[in-house]
Amino acid sequence: MHTRAQTLATILATTALLLAIGSATATASRSFSVVGGGRAVLAIAAGERAVTFEDGTTGTQFIQDLTLHGSLHSLISKTNGSLIGIVTRVSSGANCRSNLGVECSASALAPRWHIQLISFSGTLPRIASITFDLKEAEFLLRLGTTECLYRGDLRAFSNMSGEPPTTSSLTVDESRRLPLFRILREEFFRPCPREGRFRATFSLSASVSVRLH
Repeated sequence: MHTRAQTLATILATTALLLAIGSATATASRSFSVVGGGRAVLAIAAGERAVTFEDGTTGTQFIQDLTLHGSLHSLISKTNGSLIGIVTRVSSGANCRSNLGVECSASALAPRWHIQLISFSGTLPRIASITFDLKEAEFLLRLGTTECLYRGDLRAFSNMSGEPPTTSSLTVDESRRLPLFRILREEFFRPCPREGRFRATFSLSASVSVRLH
């Protein structure tokens, strides 16, 4: 036969379990609401922040101003693999600098790179950073008459601060390598590097804030 204390303990335990289940369900169904999403956003890497391509094997290096043109979704599911937005165009500046002493340039061919969520850090709702991939990023690099096409997923992250969490930049994860996809033209004494890393920090044309939806 249950005592009053046992009955009260059972009620409290049941109530706590139901609240926990309800809280977990609400948390699992939440998405990110992007303040500044649903419109065009420019990501600009210029000057000291210009994109640097480096190949560790041959020592090839060149630096190029690049601007990513795209947009962010207004609502993003906070699950791995969710689509954040899309890059629709990449424009390059005129000032390409190479350590090879030859004319160089970098461009993207008909880009339509999906931006895919990988993870986020911090204790919700205070997000500290968001990591994402630029899917199948494709760059054509020209070094003199050598033309090399690179394709792969570029990983990047944005550190966030404030309330709501806000960012004004994104940084490419330079530990990821972008492999050579195709050789279009190659000089004998200036071969295409077989892979390379991109190092860059892009400034966003407008700050982006993220809230739990």
